[in-house]
Amino acid sequence: METTALINICAAALVIAGFLSLGIPVFLYRTPSNEAEKAVPETAFSMVVAFRNEAGCLPALFESILEVHYPHHLIELVLCNDHSDDDSKDRVLAFQKTAPFRVVYCENTNETGKKAALQTAVKNSSFDTLFFTDADCLIPPNLFNSLNNNLIKSGAVLISGPIRYFGDASLIHQYQCMESAVLMALTADAFRKKNALMANGANMCVKKSVFLQAQQVREDLNIPGGDDVFLLEYAMQKLQTGCIFTGSPENMVQTRSESTWSSLMHQRIRWAHKVRFQKGISGKIWQFFSLAFSIIYIVSICLIPFTGWTAAAIMVFGKMTADVAIQMKISPAFLYKINVFHIAVFSILQVFIIFYTGVCARFGGYVWKGREY
Repeated sequence: METTALINICAAALVIAGFLSLGIPVFLYRTPSNEAEKAVPETAFSMVVAFRNEAGCLPALFESILEVHYPHHLIELVLCNDHSDDDSKDRVLAFQKTAPFRVVYCENTNETGKKAALQTAVKNSSFDTLFFTDADCLIPPNLFNSLNNNLIKSGAVLISGPIRYFGDASLIHQYQCMESAVLMALTADAFRKKNALMANGANMCVKKSVFLQAQQVREDLNIPGGDDVFLLEYAMQKLQTGCIFTGSPENMVQTRSESTWSSLMHQRIRWAHKVRFQKGISGKIWQFFSLAFSIIYIVSICLIPFTGWTAAAIMVFGKMTADVAIQMKISPAFLYKINVFHIAVFSILQVFIIFYTGVCARFGGYVWKGREY
């Protein structure tokens, strides 16, 4: 067999393998229908938020919480200030005076970083069930009713839910929406397989006892980010059947998309960086094959003068076709509008972003919340 023919076959095999690895979780993804029978609200929730310089986002978060349909005596909001230098504190204290439920303000004085802030917030919480979210999020009105139903009926100790991006119609927003939709499907699939691949720190409910137990043995507290997946690893290790993912619309938290490509790159580098510290190998395998695919994709284009255009065409248009099929299936589940042109651009752009962030995560640094790592 000629070398070029073998290269073309390998290119086709890579595209098919990539489509199956993503397509199967995507086509298995189901949005649960609203249950006819609702459990009586009985679970008390402590909403935990660590924030740094989020004065512009906090009012929208507060407004969304005020619209929550759940007894006020069963919810509290605990916010920890991680060394903000804007007027975030004033926003919180003003809301504290008027909120119809308990609002706790505390400060991360001795240590820095989100994980330390979350620990401080949990220490100041009153209830046995914690709900973690971010300052730039919007809470759906029936979130706590949904969580209450799932906790009572499943006996879960950790519930992860989906996130949905909101923003303008820009390409960078559309890119994040398409990528996020696939990641949500992969997350749901990993939970079905009892695999601690990833979770969403902006939408995670966990029993306080599990969180405190995890703090005693976790070895990642010095690693920026990863507060969600490392907690999930502990919970999965101890109580596999107690960890579930629910993709109900009632359980879907909205969060702001990154507004600049620079901030998006730093976010993705941070995400890629924490994978090396995960105890499980699933994240490392996904990262390795994603980076390997991107390298082969780029190399196939660079080798067009030597091997011809066939292999590159298979990689480019094969991936594009797969991405269109995948996005047509998964995007509507998150109420994202489908634009074939955006999918085509996303398909090509994603490869270079994966390559860039993968290399930077291994050899470079990133900026997060105004801090360099």
